[in-house]
Amino acid sequence: CTALGEFFYHTNVKTPQWIGYIFQRPEMHRIHHQYEKHSNNYGDIVWWDMLFGTYENPKEFKSTCGFDNEKEQRLLDMIKFKDVHEH
Repeated sequence: CTALGEFFYHTNVKTPQWIGYIFQRPEMHRIHHQYEKHSNNYGDIVWWDMLFGTYENPKEFKSTCGFDNEKEQRLLDMIKFKDVHEH
């Protein structure tokens, strides 16, 4: 079941916004990987993000995903929960 969820929200398909109140959608997961912004949609179960104020369910996603090369190499800082965008 978890593998299906991982597969689903890593696909590049458009989904209805109402699904985001039950499951994480691809559009929501892209916010989690958004370039220069990694502060939303952490959980596979959306209710955790709703509870902790990190829930964001856009109608669509039109931004860019990823890190700059130098920030992507700072894996140890990420493991320590340091925000690599602040340095």
